[in-house]
Order: sequence, then C-alpha cells, then structure tokens
Amino acid sequence: MKLILDLISGGGESRSFDHRGLTIGRGDDCDWVLDDPSRFLSKSHCFIDYVDGSYVLFDLSTNGTFVNGSDAPLGRANSRVLSDGDRIAMGDYQFAVRMSGAEAPSASHSIDVDDPMAYPFGIEPKGAAPAAGRLPSWSEEARPEDPFAFP
Repeated sequence: MKLILDLISGGGESRSFDHRGLTIGRGDDCDWVLDDPSRFLSKSHCFIDYVDGSYVLFDLSTNGTFVNGSDAPLGRANSRVLSDGDRIAMGDYQFAVRMSGAEAPSASHSIDVDDPMAYPFGIEPKGAAPAAGRLPSWSEEARPEDPFAFP
C-alpha cells in the first residue's frame, strides 16, 4: 500500500511513500522540509511510519499536529493510524492523505501511549500486558471505593 500526501495549502506539492517512514518539519534533515519563517513548525514536526500494515502518524511537535479538523492537537509523543481521506494540519500547512494499492484502512483511530518508550511505535505487541495506567474491565470489581481502605 502506498501513502500519498497532497499539500493542499501552500504549494500543491504531492509526495508518495511506499512502506517506509518519513519526517516532516522545518529542519534540513527532514524528508519533507517545509518553509516556516513564523516558526510554528518544529524542526522535526511529525513522523509517519508503516507499522503492521498501516501508516501511523506520530506527533513530535511542540505546537501540535491536527487531524481531520480537530481543535485539539494529536499531542506530542501520541500517534494515530492514518486512513484514506484524512486531513493533517500543522502550522500554515494542510495535507490530504490518500492510500493506493492494497486495501487501505477505512477508519482512523488514536493509539494511546502512556509510556512512549515502552512501545516506541505506539502499538502494543499482540498478547502484551496492558500498559501502565490501563486496567482490564474485570479489574474494576476488585478495586475498593477507597484506595486507602486496605492496610
């Protein structure tokens, strides 16, 4: 599956990537360098990688990466699986996401990463224990109302 990013504001440029990652930002070492004299973009603003058959957007920025018109940024060190038709906004730039080739994911969803170092790509391995702070639903029954009730 190929990822195509269309720059829909600020130039009309388009780039395609096939099963490899790319970094977008204002820094010279990025795969896609964006001119940003107002410095809304971070040097490495976001990273898109191909993980387990999906393209995943990782927010590396201070000022935020916004997906599908959301008022809230994705958030530094958070990630989201990209789908065909998604829109990505950062600074003065907006991108349209297109997928071509094999079956593209039909719905985006966020991946909550409590500890970015535990799973650097934001995806837990199959069969992994829940990350810190996540409890299975059955554990609610065993939890007392007052956490200090047990000696």
